[in-house]
Amino acid sequence: MQQGDLLVAHPIYAHPLEEEAVILLTEVNPKTITGLRLNLVDERPIEEMVMPQFIDFFPSKHVFLGGPHNPGALTMLHSGTWYSQNTMVIDNNWSISSDELMLEKLGMGNTAEYFKLCLGWSTFSTRAISNQLLSKESQWLLHQAPSYQIITSHYEAMWSSAITELSRKTVSHFF
Repeated sequence: MQQGDLLVAHPIYAHPLEEEAVILLTEVNPKTITGLRLNLVDERPIEEMVMPQFIDFFPSKHVFLGGPHNPGALTMLHSGTWYSQNTMVIDNNWSISSDELMLEKLGMGNTAEYFKLCLGWSTFSTRAISNQLLSKESQWLLHQAPSYQIITSHYEAMWSSAITELSRKTVSHFF
């Protein structure tokens, strides 16, 4: 398990609150795993969350609920070639930023090739997730090195796309 991998809710054993969840792991250490849920849209109108000068720069006109921890914290997942003042590299393709400069850059039209804004983040015990993944009835599937297409897919299709890609990778190991 490493940064850039996905936790994908198991189609049968997922907890009801996590059904169809797709979580990008942004930080993995011996004690905790932190990630952003990428496919849970915040249903509030975007005008309630974003200042008017930034609205035109939101490709999907949505802000996503990254997880229950620190729900007021705004984090931007973006392609790895774009940087702001407080940017953390996840892997070769992705980085996250969380600072006021990123919003100023958005307002000036300086945007990443791809980006998604998330409120809050998801946190797990590394030990608990590792044990879960070894369990016969794990709530999660680990999708290592997911494709760019999964991360950038429409939020309503993301889970099924992740399951399909993960299934293909798993089957290909046997043939």
